[in-house]
Amino acid sequence: MVNTSLNNNSSTTVAKDSLAPLRSTRYTCFVIPSRLALFVFTLIILLFAIGFAVVGWVISAKLGKGCFTALGEFIGNSNLDQQLLEIERLALFFHILIYFILALFAAVGVYGAVQKSARYTSLFASTILGQLVFNIASGALCLYLLFRNGSNGDPSLGGYRQCMDVIVARPDDFFLRNLCERSPLMRGLSLGLYVFMWLTEIMAVILSNQYLAQLHEEAAQMEMLNPPSRESFYC
Repeated sequence: MVNTSLNNNSSTTVAKDSLAPLRSTRYTCFVIPSRLALFVFTLIILLFAIGFAVVGWVISAKLGKGCFTALGEFIGNSNLDQQLLEIERLALFFHILIYFILALFAAVGVYGAVQKSARYTSLFASTILGQLVFNIASGALCLYLLFRNGSNGDPSLGGYRQCMDVIVARPDDFFLRNLCERSPLMRGLSLGLYVFMWLTEIMAVILSNQYLAQLHEEAAQMEMLNPPSRESFYC
């Protein structure tokens, strides 16, 4: 009887040891843990989103009107020529709004990575994927306004002349001058930053799904030892 009891205890111990959680860490590029990669990418998105929104607001202020003022004038104005002059400010308005929302979503992603929260990581992945569509649309509009020219190559279409009137009063403003003149430097920098942000968001979605799979595996292992813990997976 003693031997039988010892054998049962030994088998129980072996069974528990065999059910002990295994390391299920997933890696990005074979060396970077998915959690760390997700944290880095969400932090980059957060910082760049805040930066993009601030730059958009500064440009709007430099052009002489706030974004909300331009939006109200555009809605209430029936003059097409004036609307063409204001559409660039409207593009800035939506640019600021979209990147402000993106910053909020990125903060959720950072929190999910720090707290190992599947709930917030899943929320970040779904919202960033939907927001990416509007981000691309907003960026495409801004790039179109930056790269377009008038008829016969005349860049006076839209708010170009109005913009040039502004920089006459601010001849030392290098940034605003390059923006109004649509210089190759400004075009290349804007295009590069937009593409970088889009690719970063796409990568963040991929990393979110990878990290969620890791959390799911860890929760499944814990369920074998402690079934009630499975309820807290998305909490």
